[in-house]
Amino acid sequence: MASTVRDSLLERIREAKYYGLMFDSTPVQAHREQMSEIKESFLGFLPISDKDAASLVQEILKQLEKDNMNLQDCRSQCYDNAAVMAGHKTGVHQENNNMAIFVNCDYHSLNLVGVHAAKEEVMMVTFLKSDSDTRWSAKTESVKPVNKYLEQIVEVLQNIMDDGSATSETKSDAKELYNRILTYDFLTLLGFWNKILIRIDRVKKRLQDPKMNFHAAALDLKALQNYFHDEREVLVSDSLKEGFRICNEWDIEFERRQRRKKRMDGETSRHAGLSAKEEMERVMKGTVDRLFNELKSRSVRIQEIDEKFGFLLDMEGLCFKAETSYLKEPCEKFGKAYSCDLDGQELYEEVLDFRMLLTSYTKKISSPEQLLNFIVQYGDENGCLSERLTLRLFRWILIVSRWQTFLQSLPSSSMT
Repeated sequence: MASTVRDSLLERIREAKYYGLMFDSTPVQAHREQMSEIKESFLGFLPISDKDAASLVQEILKQLEKDNMNLQDCRSQCYDNAAVMAGHKTGVHQENNNMAIFVNCDYHSLNLVGVHAAKEEVMMVTFLKSDSDTRWSAKTESVKPVNKYLEQIVEVLQNIMDDGSATSETKSDAKELYNRILTYDFLTLLGFWNKILIRIDRVKKRLQDPKMNFHAAALDLKALQNYFHDEREVLVSDSLKEGFRICNEWDIEFERRQRRKKRMDGETSRHAGLSAKEEMERVMKGTVDRLFNELKSRSVRIQEIDEKFGFLLDMEGLCFKAETSYLKEPCEKFGKAYSCDLDGQELYEEVLDFRMLLTSYTKKISSPEQLLNFIVQYGDENGCLSERLTLRLFRWILIVSRWQTFLQSLPSSSMT
């Protein structure tokens, strides 16, 4: 029964010609690695013995041959962000058909932006210390309520310390936490990270939305990148002022003297003589800069995909905008990228043709799937051939990007 269903699914994929791949590996209870294979439908698990890129490529190619799937018809691929799968030099995606666009997991990429940006400074590592390096949503869930209910938390700790019925261990723990909270470093970084984590978390939640597509994801990630660049000075300045204000209100000692000249791990000689405020400013600005650079480098793929395919998701511009000349360039670029499948100039001319037909169409076209159905419905067997091929190619990339939502909901232990 299972094999019959699987064969039926594979036959439908072959009929569609173009397809996308998604593979992800996970250990089973017997501590053997298994790789799941997905082509719009979940097709099964494959046992694997080695996890290096070359071995995984061989397993994928063997399975495609077994399934009678032509590798040259693959147009998209999606893996997790482990270096062996997604590495820009030796990852699995580098070894497959170069016509298959690689769609990585943007949610996990955004997690890694925070991990790598914060780990460079001891002060940041101490403040954000947790059991999870990649679940940054947990850090948001921790920082946000502490920032919101800071006064109440301090009051509770004071009550515990003064409670005669509390055990000495409980009082000791409360005092330790109380003393850690009521410091200039903690109070300043609390506001700093609260602002940053709220914005990161907002984008992460949108990336997990099943309705999300890579065009919208690219715009959101670009907006977050712009935030780190444009608001750097204001973010740091506001955090310094807020930390200083709370210290003054609560009569918390603020270190105004210069730090000792002895250099700490990770410092350069020019950092050793900074005041507490100057040191905090240096650390925060450096962290914002690393957030910006990490996000920029880890968003390259999705920005490239959006540059190539994004015009197909802009239904207003593609179908209804009065100006049409701006569509010529992306159509020609698309034709060059897929020269073995279609011609860019023909695609542009066919776009103009279906735009003309849409003037008498009563229903609003709002998605690439609706546009494909319209073209199939109104075109003859040969009409709008390039456009149909384009949207079929695009459909598979869209499907793989939607499978990211499924991938992003799973735990990952091997991302780098």
